Amino acid sequence: MLTIHLLVQNNEKTIYQALKSVVVLNASILVGNLGSKDNTINICKEFNTDIFDVSPNDLSVARNTLISKTKTPWAFYLHPWEVLVGGHYQLLESIKLNKNSYLCQVFQGNIITKEIRLWNVSSLKFDNPVYETIYDPMAFFEKDIILYNTGTNVNYDEQFEIIKEWKKKQPISSNPYYYEACVLLQQGNYKEFISIANYYLFREQSGLSTIMLKYYLAMVYLKYKNYRTALFHLLACVAIRPLMAEFWCLLGDIFYKQDKFIEAKMFYDNAIILGSRRILSDDWPIDINKYKEYPEKMAESCNKMIYETRYYFTDSEKLI
Repeated sequence: MLTIHLLVQNNEKTIYQALKSVVVLNASILVGNLGSKDNTINICKEFNTDIFDVSPNDLSVARNTLISKTKTPWAFYLHPWEVLVGGHYQLLESIKLNKNSYLCQVFQGNIITKEIRLWNVSSLKFDNPVYETIYDPMAFFEKDIILYNTGTNVNYDEQFEIIKEWKKKQPISSNPYYYEACVLLQQGNYKEFISIANYYLFREQSGLSTIMLKYYLAMVYLKYKNYRTALFHLLACVAIRPLMAEFWCLLGDIFYKQDKFIEAKMFYDNAIILGSRRILSDDWPIDINKYKEYPEKMAESCNKMIYETRYYFTDSEKLI
């Protein structure tokens, strides 16, 4: 009924735990080898996996190749740096229902994303050569299936090469520029990120990708103390998704950095109040800390700074 998919490339430090986390499912395991030169493949062989050489030039093509090798109606994929930490029973029960795909929770530090990881191979294929994804607007959210990201070994040069070829194949598409911006942000190349992100936003005006890119731009502009531009991008995010505490917290940060503590506290309070009303099953990412711990800490800091400022001026007036 079920086949596990993995793409591997020099993941000897994490692949054992990834495979160990899914063996209890008693499923077939297909491994796509992107060109590993370390001990990754030998570790995979210990788990009785079927291994195929696949091209690293387009990750969606590589994953669709594994689909073509799949002999079961359902497939579940994880990255070699991830472990399935919860929902084993729910996963096996889910494939008995009349659904096409399931969104699962992926934890990476404090960030939770929802991604389609369990799907019916007869109805859905992969898209996007860099961040291979499955898209299904009717995907069912299964909150109990939880993956934990233990840390990646990203090869940025390879990602940029894939994006370069993507641009050649689809010169009209704006999608390569969005993912190029994402890679630049992960790499910490902020100046180039600003350039590519703004180019993408010039071409695309709506959707999750544009809002999240505006949010990331606001974070980078805040880093460079360009408060006005950071605020410009962030207000658009708040207008579209007012229940995302992440946006309110960043608004608070912008004003806090300018010593405007009364305004900052108001935004941190909004993060707590409005964030509590968010439906957590939506498919937008979640930064857990921004819904309680961080805004409470920052609001308390604002209160302290407001008190100290008022106390200082009161004493000054007395001296005068």
